[in-house]
Amino acid sequence: MTRKILLGFFLLLALVFTAERVEAQYIGTVGLQTGTQAVFTNTNCSGGQTQSAPIINLGQSVHILSYRITGNPASAPTPIVTIEGSFDNVNYSQISDSGIGPTIGSAQSILVAYGSYPYLEAFVNGGTTGCVVNASYIGASVTPANSVGDADITAFQKTITALTPDTPSLNPYEFIPPYGNTAGVISFVTFGGFGVAAGSTLSVYSRDNQLNQQIPLATFKLSSIPDTVQYFVVPSLPTSGLYVVYTSGGSSSGEYAIEYLFSKPGVSNNPQCELSAIINTASAGPTQIIAAIASAAAQVRICSLSVSSGTAEGVDFQQGTGTNCGTGNSQLTGVYHLAANTLGTQNFPEGGLLSLPGNAVCIHLSAGNQTDGTITYSEY
Repeated sequence: MTRKILLGFFLLLALVFTAERVEAQYIGTVGLQTGTQAVFTNTNCSGGQTQSAPIINLGQSVHILSYRITGNPASAPTPIVTIEGSFDNVNYSQISDSGIGPTIGSAQSILVAYGSYPYLEAFVNGGTTGCVVNASYIGASVTPANSVGDADITAFQKTITALTPDTPSLNPYEFIPPYGNTAGVISFVTFGGFGVAAGSTLSVYSRDNQLNQQIPLATFKLSSIPDTVQYFVVPSLPTSGLYVVYTSGGSSSGEYAIEYLFSKPGVSNNPQCELSAIINTASAGPTQIIAAIASAAAQVRICSLSVSSGTAEGVDFQQGTGTNCGTGNSQLTGVYHLAANTLGTQNFPEGGLLSLPGNAVCIHLSAGNQTDGTITYSEY
């Protein structure tokens, strides 16, 4: 046994002293690096489309563009910035979100794109007289888990237009939603002591690639009260592109700004109940309170009802088309039996009382007694 142990020990020593030494070898740079370069330096972007020189990819799969646009007139559409990739340096495809960043002051915006493309370029589309762009590129090989900081803000909050005169109407470019769906809130702000013209509307259209057309999603009625901030909830639907269209109701000296604040996946997208309708009728039968919405897919989402009468009255709310909901009439609520001079209220959390698409909302009185009240609701 002792001889076997000694023999094994000497064989082990022989292996140790005869084995080749293995050393770490430098195999060159394989793309695990970060590349930076200036893309635009005080570049004139007034020609409608401004294209950077090709950015040669050194193995990076994450592409970050930090940019700032100045000088573009506030009355003109906001320029759109994109990162585009190519395999042949001839045919380029958009690989980033559409950057609709601020054009006032010194604010920076950030775009992020992914993919191993050998050639990259930055594009500025829609610049007009006075447009100047500065931009820097950073390429990395490690994909971040989530957008954070300014990159996330750029995705979450899209400036559609800033300080734009009320007329003419605005038909901006298509832009890509950061989370692949329409869910979010649009803010509409007026300035300068004026409101927009009466009858003005804000509409959202979704892009349908199969049909190759814009699909109307929601139309919101705008208040003409001066210097107001209005919020409108956009329903959640998957989409590859969006348009926000402002239609002026007439002449006004006001200015406005529009921002689209996207809801991150998993966030509840509840109606804001920003609209209200006054109930003031003494007519028996149905009387229209809220008109049907022009958008074929949109619905009235009632958040609360408040109603009273000086005389005992039976009240219910109905829906339908035609004069005073006369066509396709159906009940939205049961009958509320109100005592004289007694306020009846009903709340519907998250706009839970919905009309059918294309239907108006009417109040129905069992007798012709003066009845008053208020409805709060959203339309989309």
